[in-house]
Amino acid sequence: MITLPSEISQKVDDYRFTKRFRTETEALVRLIEAGLEAEAANTVNASTANMKAGER
Repeated sequence: MITLPSEISQKVDDYRFTKRFRTETEALVRLIEAGLEAEAANTVNASTANMKAGER
């Protein structure tokens, strides 16, 4: 169990109801998955940019 600041908790609730997740846990899992995917994509993009910069 984690405690979230009220502002983040409200955003999670808004996301949950917008996406029609049954539980807060489902919404949190999807948000974490999306964040991890985005982070992985950023890492790949940064590596590619660094390689291209080295080619110049």
